[in-house]
Parts: sequence; C-alpha cells; structure tokens
Amino acid sequence: GKSIGFFVPGRLLRIDPGGGPPQLICAAGIDTTPSWGRVDRILFAQTPDAAQRRSGGIYRVFASGGDITQVTVVNRSKGESEHFWPSFLPDGVHFFYVATIAEGGADRRHVVFVGSTVGATVTRVADLESRVMYSPTGHALFGQDGALLARPFDLRTYQFTGDRVSIAERLWYYKPTGLAQFAMSDTGVLAYHGGPSVSELVWLDRTGRQIGTLGSRGSYHDVRISPNGREVAVVVVDSRSGSSDISIFDRESGVS
Repeated sequence: GKSIGFFVPGRLLRIDPGGGPPQLICAAGIDTTPSWGRVDRILFAQTPDAAQRRSGGIYRVFASGGDITQVTVVNRSKGESEHFWPSFLPDGVHFFYVATIAEGGADRRHVVFVGSTVGATVTRVADLESRVMYSPTGHALFGQDGALLARPFDLRTYQFTGDRVSIAERLWYYKPTGLAQFAMSDTGVLAYHGGPSVSELVWLDRTGRQIGTLGSRGSYHDVRISPNGREVAVVVVDSRSGSSDISIFDRESGVS
C-alpha cells in the first residue's frame, strides 16, 4: 500500500502516493494489467514485437527495477497466440494467467492456467473467458456473462473444488479479451466496476420538456442524429458480453 504501479506505452513505473516523480521499473510492451506480488515482484504480459525481437508471454521484474525474466512461453505448436492477465497466488510464486488458443482452425478460446516464476510447469485450470484472481476466502473470482462469480479453488491441486456462486449481477465485462473489472485485496476487500448502465433515448424540446422517447430501454452511448434529422445512430452495449454494436433508429417509427 505504499506505492502505486502503472504503465504508459513502453514503460512500467511506480510512484509514491505522497508525491514525488515516478520511478522507472523497466521498459516493456505491457499488455493487460500487471500483478504486484507480496514479495515485491511484478508480473506482466508483454505483447510480441518482431521488430524489437520480443516474444509474447508473462514476464517477471523486481518492483525496485532491473532486468526482466520471461516465465511463460507462448506455445505456438499447441495453437497459443498470447498469454495475458497474470495474477499472483498467495505464495508469491505461482500465478493465474490466460492463454488465447485456436487449434485446428477452430474458433479461438481462452484457457486459464497456473504457472510458476521458478519453473516451466503449468497446470490447466479451465476454459474461461475472463481474467481470474484468488480470494483469501479460498475462492477464485472471475467474470462470466456480465456477472462476477466465485468458485472454491484448491491451492494444492490448482483446480476448482465446488460450484460457482454469484457475487455481483452487474460487472463491467468484455468477453472478447477476458476483461473483468474487479480487484481483490489480501485482506478480502473486493472492489468492482458495475456493468453498463441502462438508459433511455428521450426527445426534449428546447425548453427541456420531454416530448417523446425512441425505442426501448438499453445501454446506449454516443448518440448521433443524421443530417436530415430522420434517423438516429447509437452504440448499444451487450451487458452479457461487453461487446458493442451500432444501431440506427428511424425517428418516426422508432424501429431500429
């Protein structure tokens, strides 16, 4: 709790909340949120970059800075294309991470593994379209269909041992990348970002008086009216997957 870690393009940094300039931890092509472990080691996913001779995978660095060490290698022979979303387990050695896999021309899927900072052994946990964090209650937390779920997890076998339960029904979640907006502290305090808000498209006159609505309620963003005023384009967010589509409403009929 004495430092805040953050990244900007090409660099991982830390700063004292009390003030002062940020300190460089390392140069890296960060992809997804890093994980800061109890033993002052940081894990981060790095995007592959052929021009910089950089392979994708999970890397480790001391919070004080220094050389980075690769701890997972993307296995292209098994259809893997990237590793991301590292998250330390309580021992400060093992960690969750997510791999994107597409085998034999099949659609890509996300698989959660447990890796280690001191060896090449990995354990497959489950197919999950979400990042995963461990809770001191003995559960693994993850997102699914716009909800935050918890499931009992065994730290000896690295496997689920019970049924999933819902923690929150509305979670900001983006299925295509496994983004689930929550954080769990070592003390058991959980913070999460609520899912897309439900709104309504409302017509107002120039005095602010409501004179009508357009379509049904939904999660709408970025409204644009066509130049001739006859149509309305709007971004509609699917709360279960977090993905967005553009719909066009006819102003007179309200049909999209």
